Amino acid sequence: MPSTKPRREEVMIDFLNAAGRKVKISKYHLEELQKHLVRDAHGSCVPVPVQAHFEGVIFSVIAADDQIAAAIRRMLGGRAGGETANKEQFQKLVVEVPELGAWQENAIYNDLRKVRDRAAHLSYVKGWERERLMVQEVGSGYRGCREIQHYSNAAVRHAEQLIELIPKVKSELLRRGSARGRQ
Repeated sequence: MPSTKPRREEVMIDFLNAAGRKVKISKYHLEELQKHLVRDAHGSCVPVPVQAHFEGVIFSVIAADDQIAAAIRRMLGGRAGGETANKEQFQKLVVEVPELGAWQENAIYNDLRKVRDRAAHLSYVKGWERERLMVQEVGSGYRGCREIQHYSNAAVRHAEQLIELIPKVKSELLRRGSARGRQ
């Protein structure tokens, strides 16, 4: 039986659709987090549902960005883990879609990545400070509120901006991809 390998355009579109879905997942986790913040009494430990939904927000936002990166790699070359080639392709795309570069340069983006890395590979401090649940400062330059609900809201708002960029990214990748195919 012949293999039906998807065209790279189809795979790129799948990645972009997945990015949009990750943003929706981040919104779901934010809604659930807000429910648990109201309901769960706070003791010395952060309740598991609160931590789970907070991390769900963060992981989903970063995963959305990773899906965009995968779409870029698929259409313009580069490979997973090939940081230099990937950055070069990203920079070429940012020339035509500067909002994407601005999105990644936003201070919360770097902060989210650092908190996500700590959650996945190390640990991070989350705890109560004067009746407010706070997220650890990670030295990223982000100056927004570190209270978990405000921080999570800012993360989701940032992710929603990415959804608005997907049509521009798709259009530019298709344009560049077809030009690349003619070479």
